[in-house]
Amino acid sequence: LTLDFDPLGAVVEIRAGDVVWFADVFDGTGPAPLGTATTADQATLLARFCDQVVMAFDGDAAGKKAAWTALPHLLEADLDVRMVLLPEGEDPDSLGHERMAALLARPGAALEQMMTRMAERAGDAVDARARALDQLLPLVARAPRASQRQLYADRASELFHVPIRRIEVRLEEELASRGDPAQGGPRAPSQGRVGAARRGAAPEENSRHFRSTSPRAVPSSAAVPLPLPASQTQLAMLLVDVPHLASVAEREGALGCLSDIRLARIGAAVIDAARRGDDPSMPELLGLVDAVDQPVLFEGVFAGRYRDLADDPQILLRALMRRCQLEKLELEAKGLELEIRRAKSQGLAGDALQLQQRHLELRKQAAELSRTLTN
Repeated sequence: LTLDFDPLGAVVEIRAGDVVWFADVFDGTGPAPLGTATTADQATLLARFCDQVVMAFDGDAAGKKAAWTALPHLLEADLDVRMVLLPEGEDPDSLGHERMAALLARPGAALEQMMTRMAERAGDAVDARARALDQLLPLVARAPRASQRQLYADRASELFHVPIRRIEVRLEEELASRGDPAQGGPRAPSQGRVGAARRGAAPEENSRHFRSTSPRAVPSSAAVPLPLPASQTQLAMLLVDVPHLASVAEREGALGCLSDIRLARIGAAVIDAARRGDDPSMPELLGLVDAVDQPVLFEGVFAGRYRDLADDPQILLRALMRRCQLEKLELEAKGLELEIRRAKSQGLAGDALQLQQRHLELRKQAAELSRTLTN
């Protein structure tokens, strides 16, 4: 069932009844795939009549599956694909005119919304992030234009805290496996920006003279270590390089500033060893974390920057603790920005306003703390 199309866009719903309700209430346009499985032929037909498609599927499992199934076909048809995923248990007519209108007023990019939700669900779990990327990057590869793929790659890098080079390598592999010249086709790994980076870079598991305990190289699609928080890394390095500072650090509550579990383990081990009069070795400390994280910790924590410290280490300790607090506030503010975006995409204007107020408070706290660091 289809209705008259606006050349700028169409709203895709699951059932014919939703289309009829939508047309009656909004005097709008939209097709229903009837069966929840949008096909490539349907996507091609849509592209003949409009440039933008808004998927408005129910919020239940069937609706989410319908969105996931439809997206690759709509992307390949070179449509601007937006998405409004209704709350679970709701459909357009039960949601009501006002809230449905709010959702349709600012629909977000469909693939970006999926990326954001999957990144939120994965959190810091390495395996969950790897699985999410393995699901998402083939979708990114379906985008017909290189500029699209690059923008989505940048967004994936930001959301999953993975170096952009790794994302680009995966996309090259995906495009090569598809063998589609129109989408980048098979090309030699040494070509392009990613290839240049790969030629010039040493193996990532073996930096300087560090040897990972991992028995083999980690594939680009496998588990990737999270980057280390900069200020927390500096604080952990100070504890490692100046072990006699341990008692002061414990008294000042420095371990409370190490929210990254990898750095927290190293910091706690240094302070615990200092109580016993011991000085743990670098291999002992690295052995406290997973093999996949060892190279990044070796580079970040064991650079020896503070071994010959001329300044008072206690002053530096307190300054780094304040920087860690600032880092935490900024990270929390960034998380709120994702929540605000999600609330707006679901038409929850009141929730979005409350989140924006909290975001403003965090930014004020961060600005005040930042001023104390510069004075």
